[in-house]
Amino acid sequence: MVEPHNPLKASNDDIEPHIPPFDEPSACDGPSSGLSLADQVVAQLARLREEYRQLRVWLEGARRQLSQREDEIDQRLQDAIDLMQRSQRLLDSDPDPSSEPDAAGQITLHVRTLGKFAVRCGDRAVPVGSSKKGRAILRYLITRPERRATKDVLLDLFWPGEPVERSNHKLHIALCSLRQAMREAVGEALGEGEECVLFEDDCYSLHPGIRLDLDTERFAAHCRAGDRLRREGRLAEAVVEYESARALYRGDFLTEDLYADWAIAPRARLEEMYLMALGHLAEGHLDQGQFAESISCCRQILARDSYREDAYRQLMRCYSRMGQRNQALCEFLACKQVLQRELGVGPMQETIALYEQIVREEPV
Repeated sequence: MVEPHNPLKASNDDIEPHIPPFDEPSACDGPSSGLSLADQVVAQLARLREEYRQLRVWLEGARRQLSQREDEIDQRLQDAIDLMQRSQRLLDSDPDPSSEPDAAGQITLHVRTLGKFAVRCGDRAVPVGSSKKGRAILRYLITRPERRATKDVLLDLFWPGEPVERSNHKLHIALCSLRQAMREAVGEALGEGEECVLFEDDCYSLHPGIRLDLDTERFAAHCRAGDRLRREGRLAEAVVEYESARALYRGDFLTEDLYADWAIAPRARLEEMYLMALGHLAEGHLDQGQFAESISCCRQILARDSYREDAYRQLMRCYSRMGQRNQALCEFLACKQVLQRELGVGPMQETIALYEQIVREEPV
């Protein structure tokens, strides 16, 4: 019986180079050979250089073969995984009205980017394929304001420095996995033959029939509403908005792309918005006499940024109003020590003035 070809199994001829044995100079190679010891060493080195060159040629050929096999294996593994996922969904599937288009003829995908990335359509989780790069491309498209990116941008971001033919092949594999998973998740709601990720004018984009409900947009909206209400003096209502923003911030922005350059700036911006919201929330709780809630907000701020003096000042006010003067003074000392140890500076004059007020037992 003929054994079927297995791409994972290579023959010895494919992977084992022929390396002649190293012949050490011996006594018989001495005077009787007619060559001096120095000449023998030079000849041996020349032979070793030639063998080294041959070995490098073989290694380069082996590297190319392994690279080709890697692509083939990746494709087969992804096909197998996708087939298993499709089979499981067919076994478990029920009619899902949540994937039907809404009144405007669009499908709404609820996307979580703060904390662990997740996509939902109604009450169902949307699988985004088995390809790691495919999922990263989806995250990138989702977070672009126009929901699109050129092919060259994607190649430079996710396969920098790779040969064009190889990177194009990898992009194709990643998008095939992504499209297949999303096509099955939203059913035929977009229309027969329609893809969730389109390619037109050398650009990839999300289908215009897909509407995104992003947690980052709702988070920013609550922060803006809280800021507006605070400026208007409607502090109780502002607290409600800031609490809503706080609940949405389940973690930093796209931690799956922690080291991706394109995610760094929005991550820092959203974290700063979160810390500002916590600060305003701490003030609002303090004004309402909710000291424990205010202290909790301050501790969350300092857990992320131990240099924020405004959070220390807020703690000093909270403990002072609670009648815990010594604890308030301890917060000042903690602030002073952190700044001196980490930054080599002292507290701001505003912080020192508050400390002196508490020392004099003046109301703060």
